[in-house]
Amino acid sequence: MVKLISLELRRVPLLGHLVGIAVANLLIALVSIIASALLSGNASTSAAVGLPATPPDTLTLATMLVRATLIVWEAVLASQVVIEEYRAGTLALLFASPVPRGRILAAKVILVCGITLALYALSYWFQSACVAVAGNYLPYVSGHNVDPVRDTTAIVSAIAVGLAPLLVGALSRSVIATVVSSFALVAVASNAQGAGASLLSVPFAALFIGMAGTVCTAAAVHRIVSADSAK
Repeated sequence: MVKLISLELRRVPLLGHLVGIAVANLLIALVSIIASALLSGNASTSAAVGLPATPPDTLTLATMLVRATLIVWEAVLASQVVIEEYRAGTLALLFASPVPRGRILAAKVILVCGITLALYALSYWFQSACVAVAGNYLPYVSGHNVDPVRDTTAIVSAIAVGLAPLLVGALSRSVIATVVSSFALVAVASNAQGAGASLLSVPFAALFIGMAGTVCTAAAVHRIVSADSAK
């Protein structure tokens, strides 16, 4: 399995993805700071129009945007690694090898999850550092106490959600449909309900969403293996 994952890693154009995520993190930090400034100056107005009277802190906004960004990015990566090869027929060539098909797809999925997990860790660290530095100069920039259980649950569930579009890709054989479906998932997973900022910030909701994403991923793998076997 390790050898399969390392072989797949060599085929992924990581540099372009890393540059894109770095730029996205800079924009997220800037947007979160600006949003905190606007929300802190309009708390009474926000309450009047039905928004939370106590707006989420800067770090919560940043992590919410990081999750939304990486869910879509993960769907893009998964569509390149799995769906594009499935659509083009190159995956069938890999299936012709002595390695079981399930192991090949499992290696691809594990690779996507591993890269995404590393990017979540780096992004969370970067956003925390930005908030810590900006908070020394800007009074409206604030963070929160880290909750390891909540944050870990949110990250793992978000990774599972990011893989769910594979089912759409497996059914449609379309990279575009795979990526577009990830935006719909972001709208659901990032649905703001008060100062918690998103459903993924609620452990029980995050676990349910994560399990749904895992089921969709398993169904996608089964669909791809079964479809190719039927040829």
